Amino acid sequence: MRKTKLAWTLMLIVAATAIASKAKADDVKIAFVDIRRALNETNEGKKAMAKLQTQKDKMQKQIDSKEKEIMKMKETIEK
Repeated sequence: MRKTKLAWTLMLIVAATAIASKAKADDVKIAFVDIRRALNETNEGKKAMAKLQTQKDKMQKQIDSKEKEIMKMKETIEK
């Protein structure tokens, strides 16, 4: 697996170098996207975060109920 990652990395570097060598310095544009900011400030991001929060709350309730069951079982076993 490590060799595969290394091979893909080398191919990516070679491809990026080939593309960069063909492009003029004026044609190259690099962008940075702050994902956290995009999620917090856009309507779609806010909707996605609300949906994730709802799913998280639902799963947390399930975890809490399972934890209570396990604690009851533990107490029964200890008695």
